[in-house]
Amino acid sequence: MEKKNGKSEQKFAGDIERVVEYAKKDLATLLEGKTLAYRKKLGNIAALVPGYSFAYLIALDPSLAPVIRKIGKMVESAVVADFVKSSDLEGLVTEIAGIIELAKLGATGVTKISDGHFILRVTECADCGGIPDLGRPLCAFDEGLIEGAISTKLGKDVSVKEEECVKEGLKYCDFTIKIVG
Repeated sequence: MEKKNGKSEQKFAGDIERVVEYAKKDLATLLEGKTLAYRKKLGNIAALVPGYSFAYLIALDPSLAPVIRKIGKMVESAVVADFVKSSDLEGLVTEIAGIIELAKLGATGVTKISDGHFILRVTECADCGGIPDLGRPLCAFDEGLIEGAISTKLGKDVSVKEEECVKEGLKYCDFTIKIVG
């Protein structure tokens, strides 16, 4: 078994499972209207992490975006999908928007383009806030989070693409969400 920094691949898999379980507990606490034990002073924010500093990593090295997107998709398909109840795309996008707001990751709005196509707008984005304008989207973790949760819940291929980012001189991030195939 390959070792990385003294840990086996099996140990890393166990670490991911632990992170998922902690994230599920945090989300359950938020949905009950309670404050997270470790955020009593600053309030509930970034509770769906591991890592709302991922945008900073992408800012430093854009080649990390696909990996970070995959992490968001993998982790959140195991976390958020357990908490959303809708069985249609519009309901799921609306529920995920509510979770984003509840976790204070941003203020949201949903625009329906057609039955299988929505835009989720996030203002005050916790993911890319504080990063200078680099002229490119940085919220790959968010793309993966949204896509992972919706794909898992619907059992269909879904595409989520950040078309606009607060770092492109805008005051919002727009995520285009479509059922594909």
